[in-house]
Amino acid sequence: MSTGRPGTALEEAQRLLVDHGRWTTDGGAYLESDNVIVVIHPVHDDARDGAVDVVVTVRPRHGRSQPGTSIQLEGTGAPSVSVPLNRRGQAVFRRLAAGEWSARLMPGDMIASPPAEPSGQVIALHRITRRLALAAGDEQRDIRHTWTSADGGLVTEIVETDEAHLVVRISSSAPPSAPAVVRIRWAVVVSETTDRAKTLVVPLAPGDDGAVVTAKYDLGLVDQAQAVDIGPAEWADPSELTAELVFEAFDLALFGSARRAWEQLAGADVCAAVVQAALRTALEG
Repeated sequence: MSTGRPGTALEEAQRLLVDHGRWTTDGGAYLESDNVIVVIHPVHDDARDGAVDVVVTVRPRHGRSQPGTSIQLEGTGAPSVSVPLNRRGQAVFRRLAAGEWSARLMPGDMIASPPAEPSGQVIALHRITRRLALAAGDEQRDIRHTWTSADGGLVTEIVETDEAHLVVRISSSAPPSAPAVVRIRWAVVVSETTDRAKTLVVPLAPGDDGAVVTAKYDLGLVDQAQAVDIGPAEWADPSELTAELVFEAFDLALFGSARRAWEQLAGADVCAAVVQAALRTALEG
């Protein structure tokens, strides 16, 4: 897999957007090539006017996102709107009209007055309300939800167990080139106070049937939670892993398939040296 010259990832992102054409705020889009991943992720809320927030992520598989680039969206019967990519390669569009849109990349200097956008990480999460046991008896208090990515290639299932633990299962029948790594973010809401969002970056392992790759993790107790804010899993890159993320993932890895996946990732030797060292320590523990 060749990294190509510096502009390759952005050029491929532009080609992917052009080839895909229009997308809807109901489904968004997941696009990928050898050098870049583009995710268009609508975030729906309860607004009566049907407006939708949309997060567009352009993530090179090699290296970092390049500054000075903006995303322009054009909708049917709506004025075009442009937002610069932040240092995480993300652009957030607030309250877009529901319907069809198209996206393209633009050099930053083509935007006369780009809106200010925070440079920090953008986390788009869905709130899932959980009924407390006292209010609902022991019935219907559990969380059960499934998402399928726009391309149908990645399925995220979350289930609350009888012991009030939140378990996530991520699976795919068509992973990208090995090793396959995914990312999920979530936060727990207790008494209207939302915990800081957590991030889990983990590899996928072949399932029992050999055709589906999976990752299964215990995200912890939610017995006192009113709700959970969570986003469906996204494809990630091993370069996103840090030693801290490795140890945090092992704390939640209570299933044998997770350990097999980490062993395969360690054997592939695709992570930074400090991460490889953390992997060896975690696997020996």
